[in-house]
Amino acid sequence: MSILSKNTPAGVGVEIHGPFQPEYFVTINGYRVPYVTIHPSEDGRYSVTVDRRVGLFSSVTAEELDNWLPVLADAMAVAAGYSSHGEHCNPLNPFTTRMSRLGPALKPDLSVIGGDKE
Repeated sequence: MSILSKNTPAGVGVEIHGPFQPEYFVTINGYRVPYVTIHPSEDGRYSVTVDRRVGLFSSVTAEELDNWLPVLADAMAVAAGYSSHGEHCNPLNPFTTRMSRLGPALKPDLSVIGGDKE
């Protein structure tokens, strides 16, 4: 709805949009999950929205939310450059990332020669 006049075309000037369904924030172990909002329904299920733009096709139960929301929170934190979501969250420094491998260790092909030899 435009606050200028009823004859003002949509998308021009200041507009008021709403009302919207109430939304709730989410925490995991007391730490808020940024950009995630929950919309509870009367049947005890929850609709999840990320960044107020992306939502689930259908609502989920509290048990389903409890299973995958921690994974989503950690994935969002890692994508934003942090180590994890929650208490032990630290910014990552790409210049201090160590690599490791599983399996037998490979020894470098090094040799020592004397200072007088080529």
